[in-house]
Amino acid sequence: MFLENTNTSLPGWAVGLIIGVSILLVLIIVSLIISKVRHEKFLPTFCNVVWLCLIGWELAVICFIWGIICCITILFIPVGIQYFKAARLAFWPFGFSPRFRSLNGFKLVINIIWIIIAGWEQALICFIAGAICCITIVLWPCGLQLFKFGRLVLMPLGTEIVKND
Repeated sequence: MFLENTNTSLPGWAVGLIIGVSILLVLIIVSLIISKVRHEKFLPTFCNVVWLCLIGWELAVICFIWGIICCITILFIPVGIQYFKAARLAFWPFGFSPRFRSLNGFKLVINIIWIIIAGWEQALICFIAGAICCITIVLWPCGLQLFKFGRLVLMPLGTEIVKND
C-alpha cells in the first residue's frame, strides 16, 4: 500500500538532461572514431559532426537540388557545377574554406545574372541563419561557416574549395 502512492518518475528537466548528455556523448564518440580513421584533428571533426546533425544535411541536399536545376538550363551549367562543390562543402565544412578570385568576362556576367535571379535570396537566408547561430554563442562556429557559405552562394563562379592547413 505504501509503494502504490510513490511517484518514481523523473522530472522533465532531468529526463531532458539525461537525453542531452547521452546525445553529446554519442557525438563525441563518433567524432573520436571518425578523427582517428581520417587522421584529422578532433575539434574540426566534432564541429563537422554537430554541423551535419543540425544544418549540414539539409544544406547539402538543397545545394544538390539547385545544382541539378542549374544544370538543366544551358546558361547556368557552370553555376550548377559550383553548387555540386558547395553541396560537398555544406556536408563537411570545417577544415575547408572557399577561396575567392577576381573575375572578368563571361564568369563575371554569369555571376551578376545569378545574383539578380537567385543568389541574393540564398545568400540572405545564409546570412540570417548565420546571425541567429552567432547569437546563441554555442553555435558560433556554425554561424561563421554559414557566412562563408552565403558568400559562396551569392557569387559561385570564381570560387574554389581548398583544405585548411
